[in-house]
Amino acid sequence: MSPSVHVTPLRHVSGTEAAAWHQVVVASTAHDLPGVPPPALRQVHAQLTKPALASHRLSWLATGADGVPVGVAGLRIFTSAGQEHLAELELHVAPAHRRLGTGSLLLTAVVAACRTENRRSLIATAAAGGPGESFGERRGFRRVLTLDHLMLHLEEQDEAGPRRLADAEHPGYRLVGWTGTVPDDLADAFAAAKDAMNDMPVGDMDHGRVTWDADRVRAMAQVIADRGDTLLTIAAVHDDGTMAGYTEILLPQKRPRGPSSTTPRSYPRTGATDWGCGSRPPWSAGCAPNTPASSRSRRTTPMTTPTCWR
Repeated sequence: MSPSVHVTPLRHVSGTEAAAWHQVVVASTAHDLPGVPPPALRQVHAQLTKPALASHRLSWLATGADGVPVGVAGLRIFTSAGQEHLAELELHVAPAHRRLGTGSLLLTAVVAACRTENRRSLIATAAAGGPGESFGERRGFRRVLTLDHLMLHLEEQDEAGPRRLADAEHPGYRLVGWTGTVPDDLADAFAAAKDAMNDMPVGDMDHGRVTWDADRVRAMAQVIADRGDTLLTIAAVHDDGTMAGYTEILLPQKRPRGPSSTTPRSYPRTGATDWGCGSRPPWSAGCAPNTPASSRSRRTTPMTTPTCWR
């Protein structure tokens, strides 16, 4: 345990503190997820200063004796009905300062905050087989779900196949697309499609259930806009007005993240997801040049611990 590391709660994050946070995250990401683009400083500053949907955030900065940032921890406290028991952890330690007790000091502060907030479950995500996973396991976390993340070179893809899917007739369905907030005439259908995703597998994660309605989907889009990011959505709508599937792409700092494609259980074999992904709404033309330069896949492991209520 390094006695020279000092952990400070960040009440109102300044530009200097955001830059220190960014410095640690960039170093940690480069070490643990080589090839994965780290977040831009603007993204980090927005994450630390702009409110998330139905939650509030607590943050800590660990510095060495010389004032150099060596670790950070963020705690998202969920406030939605059905998730009042839940908190989510983000923790990074600069590679050169690991195994010296910095992570443990930060986690101690996080667990104390969880108890104060009456949380029973703390979840975190770590690269499978990496130092974050082993750190969590040594401190009582357990693996509850494994996710695969894929990154694609859009500029290297042949557009002919997706274009054929997009242009083909799909009797009974139509494609709609929008930027930012869902149009009012689609809000209820979009909320219903979002709500249908509550049956997606979550393993043993004590995640709770969140009900989506039109107000919530509008609020989510506003959160993204307030952070300076752009949300692009395309959806397949049935003639009866229900939404069979949708794809969302988040563009942070002109860099695409996504897409995330989902199909409600009622439409598992319609091809709605492939059709939506293959479409080319007006805003999609500019995505390819800014795509990350890596097509490497990575696997992450959400972990949970009952430490908060012990």
